[in-house]
Amino acid sequence: MRSIFIMIIGVLMLVSCSNNSNSDSKELKSDSAKIESKNQAELKQNNSSVQDTTTIQISDQEKKDTIANIKENQVSIEKLGISFSLPKSFTQVGKVIEAKDLQGNVRNTQVIYKDSVLNAEITIKMHNPPFAEKLYETFKNAKNAEEVKIAGLSGSKKTMVFDMNGKGQKLDVPEKIVSYFLLDNGKGYEIILQVPENNYDKAEKELNIIVNSLNIKQ
Repeated sequence: MRSIFIMIIGVLMLVSCSNNSNSDSKELKSDSAKIESKNQAELKQNNSSVQDTTTIQISDQEKKDTIANIKENQVSIEKLGISFSLPKSFTQVGKVIEAKDLQGNVRNTQVIYKDSVLNAEITIKMHNPPFAEKLYETFKNAKNAEEVKIAGLSGSKKTMVFDMNGKGQKLDVPEKIVSYFLLDNGKGYEIILQVPENNYDKAEKELNIIVNSLNIKQ
């Protein structure tokens, strides 16, 4: 009888321990859930703060880029013997190129810049004598040429609009080409803008920066 009583007490103690263990486990799970919930809330708040900070940084950078695009680079090209201000929206395409005749004489030296946003291209050429004088005479005697004065030199300006490309195909948007030609000491200096006509107003402002800042080295 005593052994049965001891056995019953043992069983009751085991059940009690099991219940306590389950209770502790539930409390532990509850505490863990609370901690996890708190961590998720803090993480969400931190992520929100980081996102806000990043947005502000991007916004500031965009403002810096906008300001930078308004500024100009000072460019000096020894082979052409000129210097000028170039809008930062334009980048140089390739290297400075020399075009030669069949005898190997350099007829002209040119450099090309492009604004990919406006799809505008500006070519700057220096024509050597005796080719320069002949080209200049042809240029200034064209029907649509008008007299201009740039960098203290007299010259001519010519404007043309094309609605077809070189292959005879009609363009969706006509191309506008504006050319300036100056003659100095037998050398000819030509600045050519080619741009879709609907982008011309914006491109013209950039072209004027180059033209008005042109300095021909003596």
